[in-house]
Amino acid sequence: MKSPLAAIFLAALFSVALNAWIIAQAHYTDFVPFYAGARLAGTDRLYDREAIIEEQTAQFGIYYPEAMNLRPPIYYTVISPLGKLSRRTAERVWTAVMAAAVVGFLCVYPFEKRLWLILATAASFPIWVAVGTGQDVPLYLLAFGLALWARSQGHNLAAGLCLSIMANKPHLILFVPLVLLLKREWSILAGMLLGGAFALIASFGVAGLDWPAAYLGMVLDPNASPRPFLMPNYLAIADAIGLPALEYVLGFATLIMLIPVVRKLPLERALPVALLANLLCSHHAYVADCILVIPALLYLASEVETELARTVGLIALLPIFYIACLNGLGALVAVLLAITFMAFYFQTKPHWIAAELHSR
Repeated sequence: MKSPLAAIFLAALFSVALNAWIIAQAHYTDFVPFYAGARLAGTDRLYDREAIIEEQTAQFGIYYPEAMNLRPPIYYTVISPLGKLSRRTAERVWTAVMAAAVVGFLCVYPFEKRLWLILATAASFPIWVAVGTGQDVPLYLLAFGLALWARSQGHNLAAGLCLSIMANKPHLILFVPLVLLLKREWSILAGMLLGGAFALIASFGVAGLDWPAAYLGMVLDPNASPRPFLMPNYLAIADAIGLPALEYVLGFATLIMLIPVVRKLPLERALPVALLANLLCSHHAYVADCILVIPALLYLASEVETELARTVGLIALLPIFYIACLNGLGALVAVLLAITFMAFYFQTKPHWIAAELHSR
């Protein structure tokens, strides 16, 4: 074990240096819509496209047509203090919070092989993209880590409340309630529903009764999901091949295969696999969202029984594939992640495992 870990450690150091250099060249920041949304929080123009464009242009000198306000009203109310700060100060605070969220995840996530966890996270290109370009996905990674920690401590209702935080990006956790239903985790599901209900009521409280229509119009706008060739999901594969229906065929097949995987695995392993499957099936996802598959890849690389599956997991942790994603090869990343999901699925097939052991 020492030799592979030494190699992984050196690879992680190289990856950290490479990731830092690449992100240093980035000129785009996803902080733009968050800052604009923070400044518009509490007004009736939170989901007004013209107001968003005006705010982005006034504060950043540019606007991104795809960078709309895609979070519920209560989210922007919570981050509204950022809107009181200068743009540069607010951006530094935001970056520090996202970096702290990653560190928090490392501290709380109940994964026994801590060195694996630290190395994989440090070397993760999606982590560097998320923090370096102002994405808020680290918050959801932390919420997921807290949920599994609360579960390990027997606090199931609290675990559900933490999972409800991830509902700010509902398209990335749609399979989570399915897992809880299949595993009969009623108290966790209740906590998730309770947290979601509170956020919904609070959103009506801060934005009135008319916001859902405007919000859904913005979320469903095709401009909110541009450049599918950058996405690490089935949409990228369908776009590359030129068969739009393929996205839905692959999504349905993944859902069917997820069910036996969930039934076989304990909850703390089934939930990460569900996030992996969800990312593949999501219609809107980019490279930063891939940080949510780190727990599944870690499990695959370090804990499964078969050597082939562990190798697949290790390969999927390498940053080079995710760098390719930014260069228009999202379909390549999607194929890689689909293979990792298939590795989980085949772990449910005893004859496949027996054949692998026999070949050693």
